[in-house]
Amino acid sequence: MDKYSVFPDKPIVPSGVVSNRLLSLGIDTFHKACRYVHELSYGYNADRDDLMILFKEKMGTCTTKHAVIATLAAELDLPVEKNVGIYAMRSDRHRHRFDPQKVRLALRADDPLLSD
Repeated sequence: MDKYSVFPDKPIVPSGVVSNRLLSLGIDTFHKACRYVHELSYGYNADRDDLMILFKEKMGTCTTKHAVIATLAAELDLPVEKNVGIYAMRSDRHRHRFDPQKVRLALRADDPLLSD
């Protein structure tokens, strides 16, 4: 299964800064945009608060990559949401291993448990 097929697909129309930039790169659907962003190198950006830094530096972190895709989804009025998971971590374990049995809590970003 194509990992992007879990998202709705839609042609990109000029409706904001991200859609305009992607169209200028010849990327014309949401799935193609997801693939493009995913295939960019992973790396820390000079300014993660600059939405367009991903395009300027041709790389990004999870944060900057997700921001671009979320912004595009909003520009296209697609029902895409990001869920945040919180996992118990121990410093004596390999930091790149993930054991789903250790999951303690997974909250939606709008969950009242995250409010003050």
